[in-house]
Amino acid sequence: MQKALRHLLFELLYHSPFTMLGVLVGVGLTVALTAAFTNGGLEAFADEFFHITHPLHMLLSAITTAAVYYKHSKRFIATLPVGIIGSIAPCSLSDIIIPYIGGLILGVKELELHICLLVHPHLVLIPAALGTLIGILLVRVMLHPSLIPHSAHVLISSAASSLYFIAFGPTSIIQYLLGLILIVFLAVLLPCCFSDIAFPIFFLPGEVHEHELIIQFKGLYEYNKHKKRYQP
Repeated sequence: MQKALRHLLFELLYHSPFTMLGVLVGVGLTVALTAAFTNGGLEAFADEFFHITHPLHMLLSAITTAAVYYKHSKRFIATLPVGIIGSIAPCSLSDIIIPYIGGLILGVKELELHICLLVHPHLVLIPAALGTLIGILLVRVMLHPSLIPHSAHVLISSAASSLYFIAFGPTSIIQYLLGLILIVFLAVLLPCCFSDIAFPIFFLPGEVHEHELIIQFKGLYEYNKHKKRYQP
């Protein structure tokens, strides 16, 4: 347990800068959309866009979670619930629950609680199941299958969390801009790191924590060096 907590702390510190970059992109998208739709239609557009980014977020999260777990366990059946549950719960928390609670704390009025798993479950269950299968497949063809999906996961999560405010809240959300940045940062950092790395390795032996720490620390640089070393 101590190794798992240390690993989670490392992940939070390691991913904070990139997460903030993703948050600025997501919030910047919110500001740009608000400025572009001065004549109305913003809420409908944001609603449609959210229901694209949220399932995509679910897909990428499931890919990474399943890949990390299956890479070390090689247990197909056990990977299915880990990938599906490990993406649905954190993604719903990241895209919906944390933005909603954060909006209430900021005093945002008319913010609706819209849980996609209950309203249209197919937009959640299908991407989660498909992503889990893709994650298992990637383990067979890539050295570090979780690195690239995780990076895309952070960017998409930032967009989805930001879009939630204008899709299910007032059009005047920009007045809460500074608070919005903090909420989206927490909404992305905590669930994404937990679902992609911490959640799957909690079910694995302790030495895996050390192995994944090395992978994340060395990152894509070591991956590319290893790849070149073994090219014919």
